[in-house]
Amino acid sequence: MTVQVSPVLFYLLLMSTTRNKEPQLLGTLISKQSTSNGDPVLLHIESLRRLQEVLQEHIEPALMQHCRIANCKNGSLTLATTTAAWASRLRYTVPEILDSLRDKPASLPIKSIRVIVTPEQSTRNEQPSQEPCMSLATAEVLQQIADSIDDSELSASIKRLCRHSSMKQ
Repeated sequence: MTVQVSPVLFYLLLMSTTRNKEPQLLGTLISKQSTSNGDPVLLHIESLRRLQEVLQEHIEPALMQHCRIANCKNGSLTLATTTAAWASRLRYTVPEILDSLRDKPASLPIKSIRVIVTPEQSTRNEQPSQEPCMSLATAEVLQQIADSIDDSELSASIKRLCRHSSMKQ
């Protein structure tokens, strides 16, 4: 199983392993780093985390399972959903979300919300599909049918099919 790690998460993990021997929770790292040195990346992560909490209060749980904050830049909040159907459903709630974000003094000033679709990546290893194989018994039956057909072109194509299947086995 392959795990993809975002650059920000990698940075935080690197910071935690080089300074301490014990692993730390990611939320703890973010809050420590953002308050200690004012790193703009960490401050941005913290603001996105606060936005995520506000959104969870105002978006129904079924929709929130398929929605996440992708980014927030220049007053434009980008929300990502897993399918176009969820994106459409989320677009209907955008005016309510904007109103609720304006009422929260602690949140970032959001002027617009953009909804994008980013399908979930499969976590299982995709095996290439195998072409269906014809059994020897089926090839024999097709050979008998080809021998009994009067149409020479059809008979020849069925015999080629039989030869082709026997090569694979």
